[in-house]
This record gives sequence, C-alpha cells and structure tokens, in this order.
Amino acid sequence: MALGIHQWRRFSFFDKEIVKRKDGKPLEELKHIQVIASTSTNGAGGGQLVFGCNDGSICVINRDYETNHIHKYDISLQLLAHSAGDTLIAIGMDENETKQTIKLWKTDKALVEKENVEPAKIISLLPNDHPNSKICAVAITDRHIALGCENGGIYFFASNDLIKEKRYKFLPPFYTAERPITNLAFSEGVKPHNDLILYATTESSVLSFRLIKTISTTSISTAAAVAASVSSSLTSTLRDRRPFNLTQHHQQQPAQFNIAMLETHIGCNPGCAVLAQSEFDGEQQFVIANSTGVFSYVGDDKRLGLGIEGEKLAVHWWFNYLITVTKENRKTPLVTSTTTTSATTKPQSNILSQLTANQTTTELQTLAVYDTNPQLTAYSVGIPRIQCVVNEWGYIHILTGDGELHRLIEKDLHSRLHLLFRKNCFQLALQLAKKNRTSKQGMAEIFKQFGDHLYA
Repeated sequence: MALGIHQWRRFSFFDKEIVKRKDGKPLEELKHIQVIASTSTNGAGGGQLVFGCNDGSICVINRDYETNHIHKYDISLQLLAHSAGDTLIAIGMDENETKQTIKLWKTDKALVEKENVEPAKIISLLPNDHPNSKICAVAITDRHIALGCENGGIYFFASNDLIKEKRYKFLPPFYTAERPITNLAFSEGVKPHNDLILYATTESSVLSFRLIKTISTTSISTAAAVAASVSSSLTSTLRDRRPFNLTQHHQQQPAQFNIAMLETHIGCNPGCAVLAQSEFDGEQQFVIANSTGVFSYVGDDKRLGLGIEGEKLAVHWWFNYLITVTKENRKTPLVTSTTTTSATTKPQSNILSQLTANQTTTELQTLAVYDTNPQLTAYSVGIPRIQCVVNEWGYIHILTGDGELHRLIEKDLHSRLHLLFRKNCFQLALQLAKKNRTSKQGMAEIFKQFGDHLYA
C-alpha cells in the first residue's frame, strides 16, 4: 500500500539558478541540442556532465561549464551509462553495421583530452549472434555489465578478460522476460553475504537476480569486464582503439542467479527506475516510479511505497533525496527545436522511441525533490519541458527544452532549520538535525525552541 504524500509539508530547501560560465556568459551551445540520454562521471576526470544527442554526438561539460562534442555515432546514439568508477558505456547505431555498436571510454581523464576523445573500445555485434534483439537497457559497474533487450532477454558479463581477449562469443541470455526490458540496475555488497544483485523492470514487472557465487567469476561470460578491465588493466591497452567483433574460441560457463519476481502486475517506463543509496547507513534500494506511486525494494523485499501521483517521466536519486519528473495536464506552447533530423536516420524501435518520446512532450512538467526521512517535500518547480536531470559537483542540474541549463543548490543546514522553525515544524527540525549529526549543543537549542513554542 502506497503512503500518500499529500500531507507532507512543502519547503524550499534549494535555490535555482541559470548556469553560466566563469565569464558570466550563458551556455548558448546547449540551445541547439536535443538530449536522448544523459549521465555524469560521478567525479571521475574532475566531474563531467555527459549528454547523448539526437545527432549521434556526445556533449561533454566540464566543471567550468565549458562544452565540447566528442565521438559521434553515424546514425544515432540510444543509451548512456557510467559506472561508480571511471567507465562510460554508450550504445548506438553506426553506418555499415546491421546491429548496435557498444563503445567504452575511460573517464579518469577528461573526455575532451586529445588522447581520450575516441573510444577506448568499440564492440561490433555480429549479425547472427547474440544479442539477437535491440538493446534497450544497460547497467554497469566496474566489474559487470548487463544488457536488456526488446525481446525480454537479459545478458550478464563479469570477467577481467575482455580487454585481453579480443575474440568473444556472447552466450544466450540468462533470463528472458515476457516484455521488453525497460530498466536495469546493479546493487553491490548486499548484506549479509556481500552479494551482487541485478534488478530489472518491464512495463508490468519487477525482478531481482542474486548472483550465485558457486560459479567462479573467471568463468562467467564476459563483456563487462568491459568495465572491470577498463578500470585497471586497460591502462596498458588504452591505445588499442581498433574495432573488434566479440567472438571467442573457447566456451565459458554462464552465470547463475537466484531469481525473485518482486512484482507481477506493476512495472515502470524507461528512465523511471534508479538505485538509491543511503548516505548514512549505506543501504541500497531499488526505486521505481509509475503513475500509481513510487516503490522501493531491497534484495527480495519490498520496503516502501509513496503515493506520488501523476505520470512519471524520470526518477533520480541525489544523496538522500528522491527526485521525480512528472507530467502535468496543463498545456504549454510548443517548444520548437532548431535541430533537424537527417533523412538517413533509421527508424528507432518501439522501446527506444519511448526513451526519446519522454524528452519531447509539450506538457508542463514538475520536478519535485523529496526527503523521505524526515518526510517532506524539499523543493518543487514547474518547467515547460525537461530534457534531462543530471547530478554532479554537489548540484542537481536540469536541462530544459529550450536549452537552458539550471542547477539546484541545497541551502545549508542552518537555513533549512530556520525555515522549519518559522513554520513551527519542530519535530521535522529534530529529525533533520539528528540525520545531519548535529552536535548535542545544537540539538539542545532546538529542544529549547520547541519547548518555548509549546508553552508560549
């Protein structure tokens, strides 16, 4: 049962500003791009915002908010993801390829540096080999990669051999759902046995796959060392940028998982699932959002349901805040794009088209930031169209439909507590102060003000 949030108090714990360069000029280049997929490097390479554009290029923004475009897919870029370490994966279509191409970069250095502009690895998928359906979801860690396909197939790779072995054959999917995979996410170090869990969603189901450790990790099928090897052993092979096909001369054993069906009647759309990690106890939860609410899972268990209504376009997690982008019913004037689509662009498949459809709605969208402990709405704003939301450098970045880059800046703890005091929300203030490990002296002051309010 989802808990309603209509009684949650609303506050303004963030300030919103338009991002400008050091010289005070706005980022005019962003007015001419349409973002298909986005991510950040999580501090790698000094921190970078990474936008995958509809012309196949990748737009990179550094900490000084300088923009550059790097390697371009000939036809279209469809998916982007970044590990918690320093590996970026992109999936898209190139000319002279019958199937999608997987490309990987090291991001410990800035992507715009001369030796790092081109992909560290280009993986061409063979026409008659697996995956035998379009890839529409991807998840990556520094040791694993998972691919989800339109035919419901899920592929898993975990080995350090991929960079060394240039001939690799994809094994069949370890699981096939009845509907296309919409989201994938890894959870590492899950208690009590430090397990690895892969979460997956379709539009009507939620599943978890717990890796069985009886299989040696060196014998598990591998394309995600694409991530693991890229972190360490890739240093010596980084200069080898020649495309290669994944075929292999010896058979490896498939990974084995304990499978749990968490939901059989609800799921979520692409972009509406995220792995949330508590800043305080480190617990990782898999969060999904749909029109009925927001739900979270830990391992095989369902933990929390929030009755956040409205059609969800995206969900994100930043420190201990849940961020949702919701479509509203109010219409706004159509925002026209200066970007033209090449006549040679191939039609995208249904699930990938849905990924871009969420980026082109003309309806008003609401970005809301929730703190689930204490339970309050920390910020809410209506925007005609949101292309993407990306977290980096301690800010929540919002790219709007007209190409303006905004950022939300969290107010300091003193200012947030002051807002709560002004509205006599002392219980919330105590919870917030405790969560932020306020000193005994600070807690005593809050109790004093609370007492003065009660006996005034």
